[in-house]
Amino acid sequence: MEQFNPLSTRLDEQETELAALRASVSELSEELAWHEHFDADTAIATVKGAPGAIAELDRQIAEVRAAMDTQEARVKLALPISAMGKNPLHWFSEARSKAKAEVAGGSAEFLKLKTQKATLAEEREALRQSADDAGSSIERHSMFDSSAVEATMAELQAAIDGLSAEIERLRPRVEAVDAALEPVLREYKKAHRRVSELESDMETVNRYQDRLARASDSKERWEIHHECESRFGDGKPGKVADKIRKELPARRSERTKLERRLRDIARRSSLDVDSLVIDGSNLVYEGVDFIGLFALRALCAQLTPNYPVQVIFDTSIRRKLGHRGDATIYEQLSGLDIHVMGSKEAADELILDTAQARTAYVISNDRFADFPDKSAVQEGRVIGHEIFNGHVIVRGLGIDVEYSREKN
Repeated sequence: MEQFNPLSTRLDEQETELAALRASVSELSEELAWHEHFDADTAIATVKGAPGAIAELDRQIAEVRAAMDTQEARVKLALPISAMGKNPLHWFSEARSKAKAEVAGGSAEFLKLKTQKATLAEEREALRQSADDAGSSIERHSMFDSSAVEATMAELQAAIDGLSAEIERLRPRVEAVDAALEPVLREYKKAHRRVSELESDMETVNRYQDRLARASDSKERWEIHHECESRFGDGKPGKVADKIRKELPARRSERTKLERRLRDIARRSSLDVDSLVIDGSNLVYEGVDFIGLFALRALCAQLTPNYPVQVIFDTSIRRKLGHRGDATIYEQLSGLDIHVMGSKEAADELILDTAQARTAYVISNDRFADFPDKSAVQEGRVIGHEIFNGHVIVRGLGIDVEYSREKN
C-alpha cells in the first residue's frame, strides 16, 4: 500500500541520516581510542626484531629442506630393492625387507619434515605480516591528527543534536498527519480491496466463459455452470460479468476520489509553515457581504500564538471601512504587524515578496495569475480560505474559527 504521509518518508530519511552520523562519530571515537592507547615501543621493537627472526626461520627452513632432500634420496635408493621383482627368491629376502623398511621410514620422516617446513613457513609469514602491520601502524600513528578528528567529531555531534531535535519536532507532526489520514485511509483500503476483488472475479468469470466456448459436451458445460454458481451464486458467467462491469467503474472512481482526498489531506497537514502573510483585503467579505475586520481579527487571534503573522491591505481598505486614516485599522487589529498600501497599486506583489522564504505561506483566495514568477506561487505556498456562516476556515492549517460581528 502506498505511503501517503510525506512526513513519514522524511522522518525515515532523517532517522537513516542520524544513524549514519552516529556511526561516523563511533568510528572516529574508536580511532581516537586506538591512537591514545597505541604502544609505539612494542611496534618499533616488532619492526626492528623482524629481520633477524625471519633470517633465523629461513635458516631453519633451509635445514629442513636439506633433510627432506636426504630422506627423498634415501627412499629413491631403496625403492627399486623393495619392489617384488621377477625372482621369487627376492620376494622374502633380507635385502628386500630392509629396503621396504627404508622406504617406509624415509617416507614417514619426509612427511614429518614437510609438516615442520610448512609450520616454519607459516610462522615466517605471520612474523612478516606482523612487522608490516606494525610498520603501517607506526606511520598511521605519526600522521594521525587527533585535533582534526576531535573537531570533526564536534561538527558531527552538532549535526546529530540538530537533527535529533528536528526529528523530535517532526515525530508528533507525523503522528498528527497519520491521525488525519486514518479515517479516509481506512475507507480507501476497503475500496482498494473491493476493486481488487472485482478485478480478480472478472478474471475468473472470463476463464469460465473461455471454458464454455471450448466445452465439448453438455456435461462439461454443466460442470462449468455449477462452478460459477458455487463461486458467485449465479451459474451464468455472462450475467455475473455484467454485474461486475456495472460495479467496477464506480468502485474505481470511489478509490480514485479517496486517493485524491488522502493526497490533499497529506499535503495540507504536512505544510512546513514558519510564518504567514495574510492578504487582508481578501478576508473582509463573507460571500458578497462586506463584514469589515471581524473575521480577520478572529483568524489572527487563532494564528498568532503559533506563527509570526503579517497582514497587508491594499489602499481600498480605507474607503471600504470609511476611514481616511489608518488609526482605526491599527486599533481594531491591535498587536498585529499591519501594512496598508500607500498608493493605489494593488498589494499582491508586496504580499508575494514578503513571503519569499521557503516556509512562509500566504493566506489568500487570489490565484496571483499576474505573478507566476514569484516563488510563493511557483512552490504552491498560497493557502485558500473560506468565510461561511460566521466561520473562518483555513483547511490548509486545520483552522475553523467562529467570528462575531459584535464589537468588543
